[in-house]
Amino acid sequence: PVTPFLVVNLNLTTTIFIAIINSDVKALILTGYATGSTPTALNPFIRETVQAGKPVFILSDNRGEEAGPQRIKYGVQQDAVDAGATLLKDVNINSALEVLASVRQAITEGKAGQDLAKAIADKYGTPEK
Repeated sequence: PVTPFLVVNLNLTTTIFIAIINSDVKALILTGYATGSTPTALNPFIRETVQAGKPVFILSDNRGEEAGPQRIKYGVQQDAVDAGATLLKDVNINSALEVLASVRQAITEGKAGQDLAKAIADKYGTPEK
């Protein structure tokens, strides 16, 4: 299954999200900043992607650690979660290939939408609020 893996940066445009929403993509993985946060300008597109039945998972880019954020400390983290993204706790960019394989495996097993989001969140955890 096609599962885009995008690094959050200034070149990430709304055109990419619109293409994902209108495609047969089943999920999206974003690499946020070290804290797992993403630009607030992406939140409407995260919301639309999730509402289209395509979970959005966020990995933190904190390469010096082995896990993602354990608690939601910043408003920008909460904003992405409120938009529907699933911020992963027990993994980060260092485990990107494992997460990608897990998402693809869950899709192959028939999981989609919220069931897919729950399966991945159960496997890798989400930060406490």
